[in-house]
Amino acid sequence: MFKTIILFSAIIVAVLGACENPTALADLDRKQYAGEWMGHVAAGNPIFPINPCVTLEVGENDADKVKLGFKAGEGKAVIDGVVVSSSGGDFKTVFGGKKLIYKVLATDYKTHAVIYMCDEDTGNGNIAVHMRSRTPDATLLEEKLAAAQKLLSKPLSPRTETKSANMFKTIILFSAIIVAVLGACENPTALADLDRKQYAGEWMGHVAAGNPIFPINPCLTLEIGENDADKVKLGFKTGEGKAVIEGEVVRSSGGDFKTVFGGKKLLYKVLATDYKTHAVIYMCDEDTGNGNIAVHMRSRTPDATLLEEKLAAAQKLLSKPLSPRTESDHSKC
Repeated sequence: MFKTIILFSAIIVAVLGACENPTALADLDRKQYAGEWMGHVAAGNPIFPINPCVTLEVGENDADKVKLGFKAGEGKAVIDGVVVSSSGGDFKTVFGGKKLIYKVLATDYKTHAVIYMCDEDTGNGNIAVHMRSRTPDATLLEEKLAAAQKLLSKPLSPRTETKSANMFKTIILFSAIIVAVLGACENPTALADLDRKQYAGEWMGHVAAGNPIFPINPCLTLEIGENDADKVKLGFKTGEGKAVIEGEVVRSSGGDFKTVFGGKKLLYKVLATDYKTHAVIYMCDEDTGNGNIAVHMRSRTPDATLLEEKLAAAQKLLSKPLSPRTESDHSKC
């Protein structure tokens, strides 16, 4: 499935190489380490968007969720991950659709932690200094980052920081280029009278057309609650476990939602649904204009004819048909 994506991933691995293997703390005290850490500075290629107010939280036990939080638009987004295995400060996680190595290289538990994270599929990694405080000691920050770089085969770059002013000009410029290439979001008409109570619950994502906003993994699910205060939940199978990305509804009107989701400001429009079998939705990243139209079902074994019929009808609601087509396999969920 997705030969183009697989080929592209192979090219990325060839360019970036494999993950580094710095030595993690063998005697990490999980009880002392647990709780929220503030991400202030990192060196290397960001695995997730480097937004303001980055936080990372690892629990006392492997059964606890790993939580990555950051400010996104008008709200805060949280990506939940799971610990697949751990030994001291050496963790293997499934996180936001990615199989990540997470290593705690140094910490005093009270002020700072030095961590190394790497995407196993791409070899894309970074080294970071996290602090308990939102107002860190700048000298300590620089000292720990410099020491951490020496633990690797070669220093990583670029350097990124989570500051509120003059942030990430390179990222902003890159986003502007993407918008120029991809254009703005479409504006199909959402259902004005969507019944949130009937619509609430889990939907299985089976087929979509357009550029995926999130990885199209097996067992893709999406859940919106009855009220705007409820979390939006995107779930999918990743490697040995299941990942869940949580988002928030910023505002809604009928089936027209504005959400902050996995670090992205997303439009989410319910274009059609019978509540019991199918829903046709349009999603678009407001910053990039990257969007897709999808057919979701209540069942993991959908009516193939209905699926094709609804997708074809949905394409006609847009100014031009979207491609490529992607499918999520639910046969082994």
